[in-house]
Amino acid sequence: MGGGLIAYVVTLALVASGGAVAHANEPIWTIDDARQLVRTAQSDTQNDGELQASAQLRVDSEYKIATRIQAKVSTARLGAASSLQVIDVASGDVIYQRKPAMARTVASNTKLLTAVAALHSLSPKQRFETTITRRPGKATVHFVSGGDPLLTRGKLRKLARQTADDIKRDNPGRKKITVKLDDSLFKGARKHKSWRQGGYNLGTIQPVRATARAKIRVKDSSMSAARAFAVYLDSYLGKSMSVRYAGRAQAPRRAVTVATVRSKRVKKLVRLVLLNSDNQVAEVLLRHIALAEGRKPTFKGGARATLQVLRRLGIDTTEVTMIDGSGLSPLNRMTPRFLTSVLRLAADPAHKELRSILYQGSALPVAGRTGTLRASYGRFTSAEARCGAGHILAKTGNLDYEIALSGYAVGSDGRLKAFSILVNSVRGSAKVTARQTMDEVAAAISGACA
Repeated sequence: MGGGLIAYVVTLALVASGGAVAHANEPIWTIDDARQLVRTAQSDTQNDGELQASAQLRVDSEYKIATRIQAKVSTARLGAASSLQVIDVASGDVIYQRKPAMARTVASNTKLLTAVAALHSLSPKQRFETTITRRPGKATVHFVSGGDPLLTRGKLRKLARQTADDIKRDNPGRKKITVKLDDSLFKGARKHKSWRQGGYNLGTIQPVRATARAKIRVKDSSMSAARAFAVYLDSYLGKSMSVRYAGRAQAPRRAVTVATVRSKRVKKLVRLVLLNSDNQVAEVLLRHIALAEGRKPTFKGGARATLQVLRRLGIDTTEVTMIDGSGLSPLNRMTPRFLTSVLRLAADPAHKELRSILYQGSALPVAGRTGTLRASYGRFTSAEARCGAGHILAKTGNLDYEIALSGYAVGSDGRLKAFSILVNSVRGSAKVTARQTMDEVAAAISGACA
């Protein structure tokens, strides 16, 4: 890890010391800040005395971090089934750890893996196309799902307008137009058998299909989109023709694409996955990762492909059991040691494709301010955690009896730290206490709370 990381740490240190103002909907730092600061950080201006003072500052900072965390952990407020690790990102040195090699259920911290693999295996700029195809002169059109997890009404209307124009130019001489759905892109089970509560309700996640509609939750999201398209097409064709939806059928190979819309870019989808912990988008991205890596677009294929990508990036995955892309399965089991290695990878500016996680757009929730770490969710609101608000970025995790928090803070030495805290087997008031303690442990790492 090179000068870019040094610049990044300096930028974060400015924020922690009040050198920049972070607002609720703005990123704490930008890549431009890092580029500007790297020249200063790389200039050889420090003498031996300054270097020694810097080293001593680091030792003192890390000792204080370890002491503060130990005080929290010794109270047993995290619970017996807890593990954590804190590292210095630049060096990889361990600052504090407790059972770092103990694999536990990590809930939505699984999304960190999905995000890294999606950005690396696909492309931050990649989009997924939803198309309408038909054979010239034929009265049947095929709605072909391309893996857009957030297809809007506006895009459905655009598809319908484009299709209507094509039909009018090439009048099939028939009054009835048939719409058929091809959502064969994804395979396998739509919900994982290990998910609790019977696979969760639609508010948590819909059955995973190759099209999901924005702001609409239904059991068959692809069919819902195709039916809505048919209604719009009927209105655009006017009274001279009528349109009906006629079920599923694979689009013929000789069919021609007559209408196309594209999804959000992958980096924006990743931001939704991390910031809002969007389960639907995470599972769709998992299947796109599988396709990109030459595997079947299923739960198993996506999980194997994701771990394959991480290994290619130099991460040891032997401590990992990955079942899905969202973290809804309690069988997703990882160690704090593994998760801090993933965070260290994501902080390496040499991996430009991963920059949207940290360097651009604040994809991770900001403590007490954005996403799943908003104060309105009760995060970083206690007296001992409030000082960390605005100075910590982390991915949350929450299942019935499991919680997790993994992310970044800058110590009082101005160096970036990565941490992972995993807690299992908690419920009721014990879970609330553990979550508050988790926030306080994270705050103990930040120089803003020194």
